[in-house]
Amino acid sequence: MGGAMGLGNVTPSAEFNIYTDPEAAKVVFESGAPIVMVGLDATHKAPLRQEHLTMISRHGTPVSEALTSMFRFYLGAIQKLGVSEWASLHDACAVAAVCDPSLLKTQLMRVDIETKGEFTRGRTVCDPYLTHGRPPNVHVGIDFDAERFFAMLVERLK
Repeated sequence: MGGAMGLGNVTPSAEFNIYTDPEAAKVVFESGAPIVMVGLDATHKAPLRQEHLTMISRHGTPVSEALTSMFRFYLGAIQKLGVSEWASLHDACAVAAVCDPSLLKTQLMRVDIETKGEFTRGRTVCDPYLTHGRPPNVHVGIDFDAERFFAMLVERLK
């Protein structure tokens, strides 16, 4: 989980995980290893809302109760910050995409990591049209099936 084609979440242009160590991210993205980027553009398609907490809490298991409490705290913190009325489960979306790759729609494109920009350090610079002639290196998540994701999450927490 990391990166974003669009807006960042720690700066206007950078996503937190890439921003914290863009030099390491650059090494990984340039390594030639197969990469699927589950970034903010995908994870924001699955907003955690109060109705999801209600569905999870209905199970009444120790795990569902603990997660409901944690998710409720997380959602409340996001709302108190005035960021939004919903929150994304970024890491859970990434894990779900590994468990069921059909949840994530990707597009192969070139992604480079900005390491020097005064305002853009940590940005994942995505080039879906390969305008700079550099070969594609990342399958970037561009859509995510939120309905199936939450159904999977609720089912797993029974």
